[in-house]
Amino acid sequence: MSDANDIVVLTARFLVDGTPAYLKADGTWGPKLQEAKVMAAELGEAEAAERGKKEQPIVADPYTFPVKVGSDGFIDALTARERIRSTGPTVRVRRPD
Repeated sequence: MSDANDIVVLTARFLVDGTPAYLKADGTWGPKLQEAKVMAAELGEAEAAERGKKEQPIVADPYTFPVKVGSDGFIDALTARERIRSTGPTVRVRRPD
């Protein structure tokens, strides 16, 4: 159960390539956590459910995760999983050749 002061970001994955997608303030999806729309936990859960129903051709599996916003506006994911997703792989990606 979320606390009334919890803030979250809505995330999913792009169907085209499987990379993380973050809901931006203008209602579109983007690849950068720092451009994400920050919202109250209750609103985020409702938004995730609605977007999951109508945006299946663009993104898959939308859900929210808790964040902290610094005084400088920097959005920091509060879980290790989401920090890793937002910054990329933790191991070197092998070239296809």
